[in-house]
Amino acid sequence: MRIRTGFSFHTAVGHLHDVVSRCKDVGFSVIPITDTDSTFGFRRFRDLCLKSGLTPAYGVELGVVSRLGEKKPIINYCTFLAKENIRDINTLVQASTKSNSKDPAMLFDYALSKKGVIRIMGERTTFDQLRAIAATPDTYLALSPSTTKKLAHTALEVGVNLIATSDNYYSHPDDLEFYRLTLGKRSNTQTFPMHILSDEEWFESVRYKVSPEQAQATLDNRNQVLGYLSATLVNATLYKPEREKTLHEMCIDGAKRLGIDLNDPVYAERLERELKVIKEKEFVDYFYIVAEIVNWAKDIMLVGQGRG
Repeated sequence: MRIRTGFSFHTAVGHLHDVVSRCKDVGFSVIPITDTDSTFGFRRFRDLCLKSGLTPAYGVELGVVSRLGEKKPIINYCTFLAKENIRDINTLVQASTKSNSKDPAMLFDYALSKKGVIRIMGERTTFDQLRAIAATPDTYLALSPSTTKKLAHTALEVGVNLIATSDNYYSHPDDLEFYRLTLGKRSNTQTFPMHILSDEEWFESVRYKVSPEQAQATLDNRNQVLGYLSATLVNATLYKPEREKTLHEMCIDGAKRLGIDLNDPVYAERLERELKVIKEKEFVDYFYIVAEIVNWAKDIMLVGQGRG
């Protein structure tokens, strides 16, 4: 239920194709991508999953705090999965990144109030917060290799549902040194397994924290949740600008305005070459859009030279 990739910048490593390959090898049919403070991998992840015959699910891992603005806040990294609409995830990311805290974060109460998502609260959940979690629909506590036995048992006592998760910071068991070398001092080396776990490996990692029956119920919760996640990516419709003149005609008008003689072979050859490249790269619409923006801006403000 918590799959980090290399798009968890400064946190985890893992090329998307390695992540998808590992998930397929351990028998997952639905894979939720839940990078830390990041949704940048969604499209490529979707394409790789579909190509491999797997179903993608979409989520994000975000920091949750009790109070905003503290110098050294205790950040509980929680996972949010989109149930039906990707927009519900984007709203949470926006709220988190707009906070006035040093690191992206949102208030605990706000995290519980958001509709349209599955909430998986992290290992830094306080005992005082457990009762609020128990009373909130679609909210679980992660049971992972890093979850303490005391927190897991207290959660069960107050009625919080546990859900099975990995604690992956890399994909395969033999990626540990790659992870250490890549992140250096940012690496988070622990004694518990930090790769994407198979169900058997997960059972082994939590065997001293809950009973076998409780572990199976926790795994069943994961499978149930993954079964009703239906959010999909919607491909954007590209804007098609109006074309009163061809790009070549616009260039001729611009040359006249600037006093450039297109009869000069140097300018004529360069214009032909650049228009050819623009057409081959399918960038024609881009130039129309930028021209439209610049012309609009000139009516309301001073516009200087652009770059790029």
